[in-house]
Amino acid sequence: MTAGCRGVEDEHMIHFDGDLLLVGGGRMGGALLEGWLAQGLAADRVSVVEPNLDAHPTFLTKGCRCLTGAEGLAEDYAPGLVLFAVKPQVI
Repeated sequence: MTAGCRGVEDEHMIHFDGDLLLVGGGRMGGALLEGWLAQGLAADRVSVVEPNLDAHPTFLTKGCRCLTGAEGLAEDYAPGLVLFAVKPQVI
């Protein structure tokens, strides 16, 4: 599969319109996001919901929109992709 993300052509990237909402910014979510950013995903397209942002400051320095809870999202916010990167018992 050859797909692109903001002009980046890479067989490991998927194309989607709109923003990415990453729910959970721990080790797994952080690692996934680091890889996507390194491959060309624009940080301004990413919103991260992570209740413990102090433990994961990487998102703040990369230019992602960071929230400690979903209540910070606009009611009409409609991301192109939502990824849950949380432990099953957290859901």
